[in-house]
Amino acid sequence: AALIASIALLAANVPSAPPCLVDTLPAHRVVTLHPTSHLKLNDQLIEEIVHSMRKKESLPLDTGITIHTKQYRAQEGVVISKNDSTVFIFSRGFEPRPCAARAALLYENHVIPTDCPVIGFDFDDSRKQFSFGQDNDIALLKAIYEGVLEQNPSAQIIIIGNCNGAKVAMELATQKPKNLKALILLTPFISARALFNRIAQSYILSLPGAARLAQSFFSNFTAYNPNSDDLITRLDQIDKRVPFFIGQRMYDAVVPDEEVEELADLLQTQGNPVNGLIVYDPSKSHNHLIYNKKIQYRINRFLKQHNLPYNKTSIALGSPQ
Repeated sequence: AALIASIALLAANVPSAPPCLVDTLPAHRVVTLHPTSHLKLNDQLIEEIVHSMRKKESLPLDTGITIHTKQYRAQEGVVISKNDSTVFIFSRGFEPRPCAARAALLYENHVIPTDCPVIGFDFDDSRKQFSFGQDNDIALLKAIYEGVLEQNPSAQIIIIGNCNGAKVAMELATQKPKNLKALILLTPFISARALFNRIAQSYILSLPGAARLAQSFFSNFTAYNPNSDDLITRLDQIDKRVPFFIGQRMYDAVVPDEEVEELADLLQTQGNPVNGLIVYDPSKSHNHLIYNKKIQYRINRFLKQHNLPYNKTSIALGSPQ
């Protein structure tokens, strides 16, 4: 199951957006979503709008979007108001569906407060560009982050990172970016080398040709640099004042519990406040932890604990039994 999940994670034929120049952030790669209740809606689903946006490389400002009957405004590029005192940035994992759709579901599932904007954007997941959260991904997240600060230098920024996106978020955090107030990590991926070793150890003796598979596992991912796969040794460079929430799905086939527990222990040992929850939830796969109501509640309790904006609906509903 782990081998199948890992290969699925790195599937070569998943459609991806065209390569992005990090310094320009063209519209077909970045969408800002704001909740709203007054804009006239069109009849398109967000996936259709983002598909059109990618095809035409443009998106009209103030486009109305319907997501599960709720109303949102899609903005072209990173558009932040001076009134947006707190901004969430969603750093997604390997995902064939446009990130804007996944970012918007953070509202729908009461993961974040509805009066704060969330920035959703896409990493390049093509085989030649997928780097397991290294240079290009870090540069893109940094550009998004700096784009927010350019428009509102006083904004508090909270990054939600999922799987590979969580690794990119931690990589950026080691650079001590200004105004980073919290990191929320969901099934955080930490090391491609560790993933490779798990596959090799699990299957090297049981599958025909497994040794050859192990040797060539990363050969097609030319953007990956094994010499830079050392995040675990640089976690102490993160500002000790930044609190972490870590959510994990028990028996996750891609990121094992013990790896996440090691991460939490390291962060706590170096002085970062850490809250976390490992849930047993076989109802969905690795990349879908935001649907879990216990995770939703605990994230918002974490935000409230650290005097950050939180979703009051989630807190009012309480933690499910």
